[in-house]
Amino acid sequence: MNIKTLGGDNIEISLHFLSDIHHYVIFKYYSTLQCEQMKHLLILIFLAITFTSKAQVSIEPVFPTVDDTITVYFDATQGNQQLKDCNCTVYMHAGLITASSSGPNDWKYVQGNWGTDDPKVKMEKVNPNLYKLKYQIKSFYGVPSSEEVKSLAFVFRNVSGSKVGRASSGEDIFYPLSNSSSDLQIAIIKPDEPVKIVPLGTIFEMDVSANMNAHMRLVRNGITQIEISNATEIVYKDTLQAPGIYQYELTVDNGSQQIDTIFTRTVPHATFIHDLPPGAQLGCNSGPGGNLTFVLEAPGKQSVFLVGSLNYWTPLPEHQMNKTPDGRFFWLQIDSSGLGRELQYQYWLQEGLRIPDPLSRQVLDPSNDSYITAETYPGLPKYPAGKTSGLVTFYQLNDQYAWSSNNFIPPPSGNLVIYELLVRDFVMAHDYQTITDSIQYLKRLGVNAIELMPVNEFEGNISWGYNPSIHMAVDKYYGDIDKLKFLIDVCHQQGIAVIADVVFNHAFYQNPMVQMYWDKANNRPAMDNPWFNPVATHPYNVGYDFNHQSTSTQLYVTTVPKYWLENYRFDGFRFDLSKGFTQRNTPTDVAAWGAYEPARIQVLKNYRDSMLSVNPRAYAILEHFADNTEEKELSADGFLLWGNVTYAYQEAAMGFSGDLGQGYFKNRNWTKSGLVTYMESHDEERLMYKLMNFGNSAGSYNTKNLKTALERVALASVFFYTIPGPKMLWQFGELGYDYSINACGDGTVNNTCRTDPKPIRWDYLEVPERLKLYGVTAALIHLKTSHAEFESSSITSFLAQKFKYIRMDESGLKMLALGNFDVTTQSLTLPFPDDGWYYNYLGRDSIWGTSVPQNFTFAPGEYRLYLNKKFSNPYLSLSNKSVNQKSDLLIFPQPAASGEKLNIFNTEFQNKMVYAELYSLEGRKVLNEPYSATDGLLGLPLPPLKSGIYLLMIQCGTKTYSGKILVE
Repeated sequence: MNIKTLGGDNIEISLHFLSDIHHYVIFKYYSTLQCEQMKHLLILIFLAITFTSKAQVSIEPVFPTVDDTITVYFDATQGNQQLKDCNCTVYMHAGLITASSSGPNDWKYVQGNWGTDDPKVKMEKVNPNLYKLKYQIKSFYGVPSSEEVKSLAFVFRNVSGSKVGRASSGEDIFYPLSNSSSDLQIAIIKPDEPVKIVPLGTIFEMDVSANMNAHMRLVRNGITQIEISNATEIVYKDTLQAPGIYQYELTVDNGSQQIDTIFTRTVPHATFIHDLPPGAQLGCNSGPGGNLTFVLEAPGKQSVFLVGSLNYWTPLPEHQMNKTPDGRFFWLQIDSSGLGRELQYQYWLQEGLRIPDPLSRQVLDPSNDSYITAETYPGLPKYPAGKTSGLVTFYQLNDQYAWSSNNFIPPPSGNLVIYELLVRDFVMAHDYQTITDSIQYLKRLGVNAIELMPVNEFEGNISWGYNPSIHMAVDKYYGDIDKLKFLIDVCHQQGIAVIADVVFNHAFYQNPMVQMYWDKANNRPAMDNPWFNPVATHPYNVGYDFNHQSTSTQLYVTTVPKYWLENYRFDGFRFDLSKGFTQRNTPTDVAAWGAYEPARIQVLKNYRDSMLSVNPRAYAILEHFADNTEEKELSADGFLLWGNVTYAYQEAAMGFSGDLGQGYFKNRNWTKSGLVTYMESHDEERLMYKLMNFGNSAGSYNTKNLKTALERVALASVFFYTIPGPKMLWQFGELGYDYSINACGDGTVNNTCRTDPKPIRWDYLEVPERLKLYGVTAALIHLKTSHAEFESSSITSFLAQKFKYIRMDESGLKMLALGNFDVTTQSLTLPFPDDGWYYNYLGRDSIWGTSVPQNFTFAPGEYRLYLNKKFSNPYLSLSNKSVNQKSDLLIFPQPAASGEKLNIFNTEFQNKMVYAELYSLEGRKVLNEPYSATDGLLGLPLPPLKSGIYLLMIQCGTKTYSGKILVE
């Protein structure tokens, strides 16, 4: 950057900004200081630099250039200490940060094959915890001379990579390179960071080297402590004997260049003991008069400071937090007037730990925020680079959303049809706004609930979300808080409930409660961690296992859902891996893990009761899969539980034996219809993929054929939605999504790609056979959600054999569903519920049904759904075999111009009102309006659009037409 002095001279200042893992700083200043004002400016700039690893990595020579041969030393006793006393071979994983790097995560010229015995990066052991490796920088990395190298990047590991040496914050380690030996440079070996909280009696040590002779002066709180001339090193020690702030200003001056920097040490006073203010909850509480009250649970800790933009990221005595008499909570009340519209803050603990608020509403992430675009999150706050490290809490003051839907009543639980949705893989823009724009698509499908896979803050950006870091914070990769609220608001306006998938079985290392009580030696939560087990008590655990018998965990897990219910108006939650809410120690015994457990049931009931105190209609959905006795009891208490019948439906659809009977709650001896069944979920293989790759065949009938496979998904759907009880479908299942759950970006299928992004195929709407499946699915969903008989009625069924049926005999509705799942023609004899006319809801035929058994002979894959009442089915044109082809529409001009009129002709449009929808290939609805067509010609005014291909759907009476337009 260039800075203009008061005298008009241009001064070039090159800063090597380091994260908290660097142990030294190089600062270059190419001019003569001409005024005291510039000196103070340099101090302010230098305050933006932080470094804390305390010589975790040291290099000889101290001021290397890219042409040098260096020796890298790694001290395993520093940083996160995962390799301390490991008695193992240590390998260096190394890269470069160059001028072309987009950020600290964008390593270039990476060396070292992770998890292998790679001789190129194997380090020599100097002593039990010190390792070294010597190499010439340019040749080792293979970096061309034309590329500017800014710093070296490291992590260290054992051979398998199960233990990784990083900074104490868990971040990577960087060491800047010098690009010139003629400029004054300094290396700060000690202290370990510029700003720090330390205990009384701490010895402050300073050891700073310069690359040339210079005048060095150190001032503490305005009083000179040491001053030497013609020196290349200054060493100093000071014992901090009283509480307060100690500020050390170091000046290094060679006559033409000067470097200034400041170190600050805060010694806490004895923590004041006071009761929590009335009504104060965990996290940040807004109160009258602009007061903010911060509450942190931290039993056993000695002192905590509130540090952030309110105090220039310096732990001030007036921001040392109070402690409650029981020692469990720390709290502080401040006046927020004058803070502006936002507050960034952390809690700083005496042992050097800096954490975001565990009850953050949003956080800033220095490693991942740079990959979030302005289109996804306009006005994303900047991370306070150089002032701190790790996640930072971002709090919007006076945040008020004006809700439009104030009287929404969610559907009865037995009536639910839930659309499970991963924001990242549903719309190309991966944001709430685009889903909001496309809500009419889901409305037409008929679903009355959306279940969002985890949208709370998770590690990284590209994730399913089951690696949570902070449960109450909204992850910014999908958009800002108000956009999420707007999505929920619009859904409620359309009669659609919104359910959040939440993960309270575990958390990952970024979680501040994990870090607060951490066992570095064993790389796991410490024994005294109030929330987490050091070792998981059950199988299949990932991350760090919550102890749900702990009162601290119970307080946390009741606080977060209540906040989301109150502030986001979610209609309920799906609790991931709820069977893991146990302290019964069965780490490898799957059967014992799922056995009936009263303590687990009680914990879950307590969580649900807390939710109901906010919203008596809130759904509590469990991914439980425990003993049926336990699930039956939970269902009877009002819980909904996932019912995985994927395998049975896959086998049946493929033409093999598949018993669908476990999809009916009464077949499990349950008294309430709390079984949320699904043919597909985020966790299960896609039905179409199974059909297309593993389906059965006989003669010319082959379930692997695309059209046949789609018809068999429709067949399975008939025997899915007509079984009473709540249902769930996975996104794009209504269009026959046929990519494997393990699909990789290169087109292969591999288990390692399970959670990778998947292709987003809104263009499936262009395929008539897929549109037909959409029509069948929509017709079935609308039938189910419109008739209470499908909530919990009794049925008789034959679901184990290949020719299946379901019979419902209710006063309001009588039904007979028939389907041949075999790959050959089959017959079945059975009666209707009673005598009378029955109408095929998915066709145009009718039949006189009798209570006397009748014979039915069906071709392979054939199905019918007979009802004793004739219902309107607006999707019949899609579900009927004569699907409208795109050629039915004459569209001109092509390509079309953005903002101009598009002409669409079809003889069916004669003087009729039609309904037009236009979608981008990313899934964003850009047009949704009724129009009048004259003499079959529809003049469709296009809104301003970006260049690209768009999908057109037109509803005319009971028929739906589709087409494609190109906009330039």
